[in-house]
Amino acid sequence: MLGPKPETSPSLENYPAADQEVARLAAELWGNIDGNTIKINKVGKGMVLSGMDLQQALNLVNVQPDFKVTPADPVLFIHRDLKEAQVYFISNQKDSSINIRPEFRVSGLAPEWWDPVSGSRQIIEQYSTTAGSTVVPMQLAPMESAFVVFRNKTSGQVSTLTNTATIAINTPWSVKFDAKMGGPLNAVQFDSLTDWAVHPNDSIRYYSGAAVYQNSFTWQGTGKASRVYLDLGLVKAIAKVRINDVEVGGVWTAPYKIDITAALKPGKNTIAIKVVNTWVNRLIHDSELPANKRITWTIHNPYNNKSGLQSSGLLGPVKLEIK
Repeated sequence: MLGPKPETSPSLENYPAADQEVARLAAELWGNIDGNTIKINKVGKGMVLSGMDLQQALNLVNVQPDFKVTPADPVLFIHRDLKEAQVYFISNQKDSSINIRPEFRVSGLAPEWWDPVSGSRQIIEQYSTTAGSTVVPMQLAPMESAFVVFRNKTSGQVSTLTNTATIAINTPWSVKFDAKMGGPLNAVQFDSLTDWAVHPNDSIRYYSGAAVYQNSFTWQGTGKASRVYLDLGLVKAIAKVRINDVEVGGVWTAPYKIDITAALKPGKNTIAIKVVNTWVNRLIHDSELPANKRITWTIHNPYNNKSGLQSSGLLGPVKLEIK
């Protein structure tokens, strides 16, 4: 195929003087930097840096971290700078509780705790301040996340920690399973909270579905304005709670706590906790049964008698927290 004759590429302009100028500028910018013993070269009002991380570089110009924890703390964060507030989203990346003392690059504003699960908000009662930051001691449950919001001016005084009183609910529980789903026909008494997956009764060990835990406790009140939370400890996998036959909410992630203040009454209070686990344990058991004896049905069952049973039920410990 014929076409127009390609144009001749233009020659490099001012060669080799241009290369010499580039080399001169590079030498001026980098100086004697080698990234090991010499890491800084000052150029005019600025600096060229090599061989250091971002925070080391920011430290040179007195820029403090936006959010500071120890290197061992398994915490991630996101910060949004809004017109009316400074909003930090913090998440525990570990499957266990952690205690941390994060330092926020915020001053003059009081911290608040906003719960992304319940939507509740509360003032953080204990924190300390420096000239340019606020330190907020906190505990995060396994994989828990929260918003720490700064929006109201602080009085300049360090708040004191609010005391938390606890009342254990450790009396025997009556647990009613669904017989149609393979559970025991009658309610079973759990003298202590037990993992279904290790129970000696096969109709509990392999049970999948809902079970209702029932108990009671005595509440005399505190004589002052307080919030009362029901802490379920650990639940596998989700639960809904009724106090005095009033539904107060559900939990599906740590911390397994619910505010039950509005449902309490002086004297005896009843508690009913409906717990639902996954289908895994029943699928494991059904894999060993004839088709006409199975409760579950699926096109493909990835579980068999060699699969490990999943922890299930209300594992606790259950207690009231008064704040």
